[in-house]
Amino acid sequence: MSPSPALVERVYNKRILGSEGRHYFEHYSRRLQITYSDQEAKAARAILSRVSAAESLPVAIAYDIFRRSTASESEDAFLALLAQLNHDFYVTMDTPGELRFYSKMLRDWWRIYHASIG
Repeated sequence: MSPSPALVERVYNKRILGSEGRHYFEHYSRRLQITYSDQEAKAARAILSRVSAAESLPVAIAYDIFRRSTASESEDAFLALLAQLNHDFYVTMDTPGELRFYSKMLRDWWRIYHASIG
């Protein structure tokens, strides 16, 4: 007998995304502080917040967020940040020009615990 869709939904929302499972993904937030510079981490958090609130985010909008967060116009620094976020399994660009979270689970978790859209 397989689990019902309602049971899967409850487990996902309570055990994984709820307070019981919050710690399972917390390293994704801490890793930004540890391995990224302060400016990179600030820009990454702002970009990830926006990506978590949408199905996808145009790279041009991510670049605007990067410029506002870092006061830098460096496209090379922006592309290096995106490459690092991709390498660290935060985001992917399966569709050219569009950022998406690498996984729906991480996206949902980030939106609940770390998105500060404003």
